[in-house]
Amino acid sequence: RLGARTIEVVNCEFDMTGSVAAARRFHLRNTGLLFVFTSNLVYNANITDHFIANEGNSYVCDVRYNRFFDFTGSNPGIMEASVAGCAGIVANNTAWGCNYLMWYNQTGDMILTNVNNIVENAKIVSGKNWFRSGSATARSFADYTFSGDTPGVTFDTFTVQGPSNLTALSEAQINFKNTNDVSAGDFLKIDITSVAANSDAANTYPELGLPVWAGWAEPVPEPAAVLLVSMFALPAMLRRR
Repeated sequence: RLGARTIEVVNCEFDMTGSVAAARRFHLRNTGLLFVFTSNLVYNANITDHFIANEGNSYVCDVRYNRFFDFTGSNPGIMEASVAGCAGIVANNTAWGCNYLMWYNQTGDMILTNVNNIVENAKIVSGKNWFRSGSATARSFADYTFSGDTPGVTFDTFTVQGPSNLTALSEAQINFKNTNDVSAGDFLKIDITSVAANSDAANTYPELGLPVWAGWAEPVPEPAAVLLVSMFALPAMLRRR
């Protein structure tokens, strides 16, 4: 509560297996806070009130390239912004077996952007959606969403949608390379044949600095390209999780 701060959580793994039910694993309470949550893997969290949430102060978020997997609890939500003036971007994340990738739960202005995310297998608790806005006057924006769930499960009626959202996709269309081995490097990453590997979000929203692919991981290159990389740029293959 001491004014503006910057918090960066990058390249971390949160194995919440066996954790007791709890609310607000990240509880953002400083006005003017910049919260950067990037390239993290979070799974098996027992949540009663969102993994990332705030209470009485607005903040700015930059939440990208994360993987969220199989939350349990009475409210297995990922993220909530509950104060007017919250702003930021939620982009290029993958989420499976949770809900509320972003809930804009208040009555103020619309300044949250959700772009290039992949969601599947929502855990519905009292009709919760992957993307939800608090009212007709408090609406966040979502585009280039690739969802394995129905439109009604993916968005609530107040979410402002861009023209390029895709819902009710099959598992083959999303094509996660791995959804059963959290320890594997390709867990919740998409294959080159995924419909999300052909996102045009980067061209549509150049100011966001997005890559050309959706979800957490870049598409797998063709075998010939893999061979070329291994011969001439092996160090470049040592990528972050």
